Amino acid sequence: LKEKKRVAIIRHLATFFEVGRTYTEKEVNAILKTFYADYVLLRRHLIDYGFMDRTPDGSSYWVKV
Repeated sequence: LKEKKRVAIIRHLATFFEVGRTYTEKEVNAILKTFYADYVLLRRHLIDYGFMDRTPDGSSYWVKV
């Protein structure tokens, strides 16, 4: 995928997470699994592109605002 398209897709995926809510890794995975089998890749992209953040140990995730 081209970078621009990838960012657009990841931005769209971020809208399926509630702002102000903290998610466990398991919850994030469950949501992402409904879109694509490689949910780990999607989760990494959400973090790398700055749409979500997480605690250093990966136990909590949230939408960055």
